[in-house]
Amino acid sequence: MSGYASGITSDQDHPNNLDELILVEDLGKLRAAINQLSNDQSKVLMWKFGLDGTPPRSITYIANRMRWPVPEAQKQIGLAIEQLRGVIRD
Repeated sequence: MSGYASGITSDQDHPNNLDELILVEDLGKLRAAINQLSNDQSKVLMWKFGLDGTPPRSITYIANRMRWPVPEAQKQIGLAIEQLRGVIRD
């Protein structure tokens, strides 16, 4: 193909561009909401779901890092998620 049309790309050439932009925007909103939580709540959510760019971490990892028993880590993650839902709804 030559001329004007040769510089036009189809959606098939870049099928995920819009999806990637939406994901990045949503991730930015999620990070902003997480920043409104307490420091401990932010940490456990970032670790649990890998929101800091690292792989998601296990409950055991989080419990060890926070010096909590595993059941307390599970409880705190649940509380942080509930708090995050409240922030996002507002």
